Amino acid sequence: MYDLVGFDGAQVEPMGLRGHLWLWAFPCMNESGLAIGRRSPRFSTSMRVELGVYRFTGTPQVRLTNTTADGTADENVAWDAVAFQPLPGKPKHMVVAMGDSYTSGEGAGAYSPESDRGQGETDWNACRHSDNSWPRKTLLPGQSTSIGELSDNESASVSFLDVSCSGAKTSQLTPGDPTPWGDMGNYHEKSQIDSGALSPDTTLVMLTIGGNDGNNFTNAVTNCYIIGVCDLADYTGKVDQAVTDTGWLIDDVALAAPNAQIVLMGYPRLVSDEPCWGRW
Repeated sequence: MYDLVGFDGAQVEPMGLRGHLWLWAFPCMNESGLAIGRRSPRFSTSMRVELGVYRFTGTPQVRLTNTTADGTADENVAWDAVAFQPLPGKPKHMVVAMGDSYTSGEGAGAYSPESDRGQGETDWNACRHSDNSWPRKTLLPGQSTSIGELSDNESASVSFLDVSCSGAKTSQLTPGDPTPWGDMGNYHEKSQIDSGALSPDTTLVMLTIGGNDGNNFTNAVTNCYIIGVCDLADYTGKVDQAVTDTGWLIDDVALAAPNAQIVLMGYPRLVSDEPCWGRW
């Protein structure tokens, strides 16, 4: 573990880490604050948080800043130290989870603190990354332990990053800053493709997306199953557009992670095709 000390907002250059290295990056905090890296890590007090596994060439450099892309300047950010942990080589599996609530694990509980806080406040985040999400429960080929457990135990064979967000639409995954910041589906987080999680080293991308486009999911549940007035014509065009936009999104993911297998998961069937009259 290489602790970096002596920084005061300037560029930090760790010594003795020359050459081609695979490293875990860990910023540490000494006050309650959000550690901002290329992705959003844990929000807590006095704890180590993992930013992921990255390829470093030459002498690694880290710039510490409390400036975030949304520019609100209303977060208390405090850095205590940054450390690199060298790995023996590239992890065999470099996995990224993207998408909406079906990926993040909305409703499954056990959410990471930074992804479920501040409701009603300007820094509200309800992306809700659950420890019980299906990506974390997935078993990779040749593995008897889930992705989530391997990640939690800092396995050198697996790197796992989850940038999914409850309520996300395809437009909130594509490159470019959200417009506006703070809407449901991004909550002041960078676009999922711009999060830094994807790279040519990524081996697997798993996602669900499209159901929130055009507010189809919310409107269908409300109108068809609560109010009971449902016309398929109200949704067909929006669904077709969501399919088209998802195709473009997958192209964007492939550009950012050209060597990855991309797995687009479907949505579960929530209700029966048959009416349930008399089946109480």
